[in-house]
Amino acid sequence: MSKSIQLSSIDAHALWADTYDHALNPLLSLERNYIERLLPEIAGMDVLDVACGTGRWLEDLWQRGAASAVGFDVSTEMLRQARGKAALASRVVQADAMDMPLRSESLDFAICSFGLSYMEDIGRFARELSRVLRRGGYFVLTDLHPDARARGWKRSFRHGETVVEVASFQRSIDKIREAFAKEGFEALDCIEPAFGEAERPIFEKCAKAAVFDELAGQTAIVVFLFRLPSSVEEGKAEATPRLGWCCSKNQSLSQHHPGASRHPSSAEAAEAAEAAEAAEAAEEGSPGGSTWLLGGHVALDAQTAVPANLEISGCRIQRVIGEYPANADDVATIDLRNYLLLPGLINAHDHLEFNLFPRLGRGPYSNSAEWARDIYHPERSPVREHLSVPMAVRLWWGGLKNLLSGVTTVCHHNPWDEAFEHEFPVQVLRRYGWAHSLTFGKNVLHAFSSTGSSQPFIIHAGEGTDPLSADEVFELDRMSVLGPRTVLVHGVGFSKAGHALRAERDASLIWCPSSNRFVLGTTLNIQTMGNTDKVALGSDSALTARGSLLDEIRAAHEEGASPDLIFRMVTETAASILLLRDGEGTLRPGAIANIIAIPWTSRTPAEALVQLDVSQVHLVMVSGRIHLAAFETRGLESIEAGGVRRWVRVPVRRLMEETAAHLDEIHLAGMRVSA
Repeated sequence: MSKSIQLSSIDAHALWADTYDHALNPLLSLERNYIERLLPEIAGMDVLDVACGTGRWLEDLWQRGAASAVGFDVSTEMLRQARGKAALASRVVQADAMDMPLRSESLDFAICSFGLSYMEDIGRFARELSRVLRRGGYFVLTDLHPDARARGWKRSFRHGETVVEVASFQRSIDKIREAFAKEGFEALDCIEPAFGEAERPIFEKCAKAAVFDELAGQTAIVVFLFRLPSSVEEGKAEATPRLGWCCSKNQSLSQHHPGASRHPSSAEAAEAAEAAEAAEAAEEGSPGGSTWLLGGHVALDAQTAVPANLEISGCRIQRVIGEYPANADDVATIDLRNYLLLPGLINAHDHLEFNLFPRLGRGPYSNSAEWARDIYHPERSPVREHLSVPMAVRLWWGGLKNLLSGVTTVCHHNPWDEAFEHEFPVQVLRRYGWAHSLTFGKNVLHAFSSTGSSQPFIIHAGEGTDPLSADEVFELDRMSVLGPRTVLVHGVGFSKAGHALRAERDASLIWCPSSNRFVLGTTLNIQTMGNTDKVALGSDSALTARGSLLDEIRAAHEEGASPDLIFRMVTETAASILLLRDGEGTLRPGAIANIIAIPWTSRTPAEALVQLDVSQVHLVMVSGRIHLAAFETRGLESIEAGGVRRWVRVPVRRLMEETAAHLDEIHLAGMRVSA
């Protein structure tokens, strides 16, 4: 029978160090899933890991491209483990978080993972952290949730036959928040996760499946995202946020609400000129580096939009506040009264190079291989002339298709191309592994094994209605390719047992309903699939799909998916499935400033989204820059697509010229385009 003892943090971690990195720990797994969503872009930052232990997070931050990285801990034994890792040998220091050997304002980011409850003086730690962080710096803090402690949970580990409990200090969430607020920190986010299906395998491997069933759904940890405001005044403005109406003396997008004539009057033309000036000022930025989006309704989730003002600095959202900003007269602003601001949409599946093509095929087919054999005749028209358009040009057209529909992030199912590196219209997923399919992929197992552990692995599967398509999910499982980071595109042919296996392995699914209907004559029955937490939406390419992601959104609604589910499929769920790290799919402080503005109609964000078409996408910002506007703006080129005129950050004239050399007419995802 094992015995139990309680030791001080120092003594306990001296015993724990040898096994800390190797023992299965569901708390650490749960923490990582949520921190991944909060981390800013670490590349180029000076970062600190407080109570770094064996350097688990420090190593991760360094690999993300930090300019400098250092870790502190008081445990000699834990640091010995950290120094054994090649990347960390010279980056860890034995030091107390209460007295950090760092210059004031020398860091951009800090993290403290499960270390706060071992600190007796939280106020002193908050003061010291406030000293070493630069203004505008971020701090992520995690710990065991106070409610979990109240239920009897303890920080403990097994050492031989002994269960060692680590002595710690208990504090409420409010006390933690207050301690950091006193030192000038603002709490941008506070997440209180519970164990879910992602942690079940860890419990099962420890022969504690029954324990998981007991604990699942109970709040386990708390994750804070703090920010040190850029100025004292900014911190005060955030202290008591109040939602309310605001306006701006600057003219802008609100002058071009739906119903405006395509042939404006002289008064409307003057308003357009003023709007363009405001947008250009916003594009150039203010001396302080911020741009404010004023007076719009900001979507917080599928159901909620609030009147608020949004500050963008660099490529990120800095603040979402209700009151009119005190310095709005001195900085660049865009007036978005009568507009709803949505997160930039995430297209989870496209083949960007095929969006000039018409739909090809005379289905339905029994599987995608049968379709491919039928349509792929590169020596015949129309495939011949479309393939003659240079690849880079076709990729740019694919990016433009997505931009016009409010997409700011797209997953391209083919190798990364250098065309995506230089001013591409939308962000293209870069951190991923892929194989085309079991039929056309080259060594799928090798492709999966070569994919980084923090990256999704994406593959077409179940794209058919025949037995072979139904078996593909089981074949992937036999190959040990089916798991939490596996993303299966289509899945139409999966049986009930196949979908159950996918769910059991926690694999994700990308749904392309109109493409499926065209090729296979059927698609997923989303209403009978059960849990849809790991299902996202993709447009597929113009070869098979109805049009853009907006067309796919309407198709999904026609197939019975609810507006709320669809909203999540193209925002937060897609970001989670693709392991995006910059807050994509949200409009919260610290997130990448990917934003679209559509007319405000008093509908919920989800209801507005399922009725959206390209004519209603009036503004698109990608990483804080205007990439699409409904009015003429310096630096953007004009294009008409499907009868809708837009100004876009795309070399339209060059694309038209290079494409017209090969095609008599240019249609983009079914829309006729002209300059």
